[in-house]
Amino acid sequence: MKKQPFIFLALLIFLTTGALHSVKAGWEALAATTDLRNSQEDSEYSLIVTTAGAGSFTQEPQGNVFDSGAVITLTAVADTGWSFADWSGDVITTTNPVTFTMDADKTITA
Repeated sequence: MKKQPFIFLALLIFLTTGALHSVKAGWEALAATTDLRNSQEDSEYSLIVTTAGAGSFTQEPQGNVFDSGAVITLTAVADTGWSFADWSGDVITTTNPVTFTMDADKTITA
């Protein structure tokens, strides 16, 4: 009869240790996923826009720091006697207006 309590105790320890290990692994995986998601969602990026030549630009929405995923539209406005050529820097295109997503710090020149 003395063997039964020992076997029961050994089985209980084995099951408890395995269950705790599984729970711990599950929590660690959840925490890693949550941390990765939060770091991506909390990212902010800076935007610097300049002009070369005579003209200006409009920007919607306005600002210099944006959350990751923000959609920005820039419109170049050339002064009289000038014409818009292109956007250069981190956005390269002749399209005006131009729309892009903030996924990194950006410096753009009209």
